[in-house]
Amino acid sequence: MPNKPELQEDVSAEHQWVCSRLESVRSKGLWRGLRRFDDGQIYTEAGGRQVINFSGNDYLGLRHNPALLAACADAVNESGVGSGASRLLSGTKRQHLECEAELEEWSASPALVLGSGYLANLALLSTFADRSSVILLDRLAHASLLDGAQLSRAKMMRFQHNDVNSLEDMLRKVRESDSAKRVLVVTESIFSMDGDIAPLRDMSELCARYGAQLVVDEAHAVGVFGDKGTGLCSEMGISELVPYRTATFSKSLASYGGFVLARREACDLLVNSARQFIYDTALPPHIVSTAAYAVRMLADSPELGSTLLEKSAFFRNALHSAGVPAGGDAHIVPLILGSSETALKFADALLSRGVLAVAIRPPTVPEGTARVRFSLSLTHSEQQLRDAVQVVREVVEHTGIQPLERP
Repeated sequence: MPNKPELQEDVSAEHQWVCSRLESVRSKGLWRGLRRFDDGQIYTEAGGRQVINFSGNDYLGLRHNPALLAACADAVNESGVGSGASRLLSGTKRQHLECEAELEEWSASPALVLGSGYLANLALLSTFADRSSVILLDRLAHASLLDGAQLSRAKMMRFQHNDVNSLEDMLRKVRESDSAKRVLVVTESIFSMDGDIAPLRDMSELCARYGAQLVVDEAHAVGVFGDKGTGLCSEMGISELVPYRTATFSKSLASYGGFVLARREACDLLVNSARQFIYDTALPPHIVSTAAYAVRMLADSPELGSTLLEKSAFFRNALHSAGVPAGGDAHIVPLILGSSETALKFADALLSRGVLAVAIRPPTVPEGTARVRFSLSLTHSEQQLRDAVQVVREVVEHTGIQPLERP
């Protein structure tokens, strides 16, 4: 055992190491802190004032839906607040099985519920790829997909964002070196930071031609695209050609947790192999029961997604008319600003005028493409969208910061 002075010296050295790391973060303009935001049904309270929130992911505005709240209250009163165990011990409840059945009826695919969308991606890639596999991953894919690819220990290659020529070049090289190697092509359907749409039909055709398996993260497309909000694969009519899809309950479905859509045998393999399923405590029954209710709401209200896309088009066109270049092809609308410092300044100016659109900085986005990102919801009124456009115009005029054209 070290004596007390030595122990204090060790603690001091560790503290200095931590502080040095934090100072490096600050010096790069990448400091992140937690701020309190208390949500009402329409407005968010920030620093004691009400602001219009464009930094959420409640795309369909269901978090405060009275019917969904009532369903959640009934479920928690029935089942309690926790599941009490992992799914393979005593944690699988009636509500988990009913939720998976609801997902299967809704999506026409067997489903497996996991603890989060992040865990679903980790589980999928670490189960269906290994050291002998190759994963071809879109360069802008979500961190959970990158982490899942790394966890699988497969050889990973990054193709240019949404570039089917870049993808085909990689597929061709892989097949020239090994015609039988297992290959997974991994992408998002709607990209979370750029709001643009992956060329899934072209990618599925390439996968068929080169004998690869397509993995699509539908986190930001579920509820907005496709028949009954089942996602972009459904919208493009290729669901049956995509063997592995993942999504989350935490965005359009206003609950929590993630799920995988795949063949029954693939779901069984996840149950038997995925550490993120085997060793994780099951989601609370009332959470999955609420998620299942939200899935039924999607099935019963197929117009929700198209209404959101109409609002998004209105907002984007209004920005363009105001001389502000706005990216995205759907309900995520980024304004590219360049440096982290510039993005922070722009976001602070928006917030001071009653609009919450948080700065997104590296490593979440590539260097030189820091931005503020507007995430639209059905709760936004047309007047709020007009007001937000006017605030953006005022900030551009006041700060002299002009958003950049989409890269």
